[in-house]
Amino acid sequence: MRKRFVTGCIFFMLLCMTGCGNTESLATEEVIVTTEAVTETVEEVTTEELAEVTTEVAEEGTTEEMTVDVEEQSQAPDVPAELSDDLYSYQIVINGELYQLPMTFADLTAMGWMYENDDSEELDAYTFDGMRTFYNGSYEISADVINQTDSPKPYAECDIVGFGVSLSYNSGNDMVFVLPKGIQSGVATVDDVKVAYGEPSNEFGDESVMTLTYEEEYASKYVEFTFWDGVLESIQVKNAPF
Repeated sequence: MRKRFVTGCIFFMLLCMTGCGNTESLATEEVIVTTEAVTETVEEVTTEELAEVTTEVAEEGTTEEMTVDVEEQSQAPDVPAELSDDLYSYQIVINGELYQLPMTFADLTAMGWMYENDDSEELDAYTFDGMRTFYNGSYEISADVINQTDSPKPYAECDIVGFGVSLSYNSGNDMVFVLPKGIQSGVATVDDVKVAYGEPSNEFGDESVMTLTYEEEYASKYVEFTFWDGVLESIQVKNAPF
């Protein structure tokens, strides 16, 4: 549109100068020079505007790409297909690995977890020892150890019947745990858990700290959720024979 306007002005000026002798020649030269200058100016402005538009498009594209990256990072971790939808399957996914309770002490250590104490120490017959600490690099969990035989056995030969996983004990790392139906630490709310599993067996606390307990058998088979400020912070999963 701007080039058409300039061209029309020049054409009108040339018509006005027709038949004016040397003055006409000089004016014509000036007009030609002016035409070239205006054309260059129009082209420069057009190029600058085009560059600005290109920059804006590029910036918008970059913003979209960054948004996608952030969203991808905030998505739930990969969950094994074997994870049940049944809360009372006593399964839990920790950092992408599926754990099934009960399990042997040896199976737990084979998955990279190290007992904080001497695993050659013996546990008495038919004895339960709860909340023993295990480490896997910077990660920390607690586990309930049980000797279900009629004679003392080293911890290394006993069974694991419970897990405790807390984000507060793993504040310096990226610990994530997931329960059946995709209930995830640091994400799930009290309402999310109730929608997934129904009303709990017990509920107590307030808005700052809330605990929901789902019991299959009192004190021996249950899953307990603890929320801080409405978001899932820790879990206790227990599947013991007594």
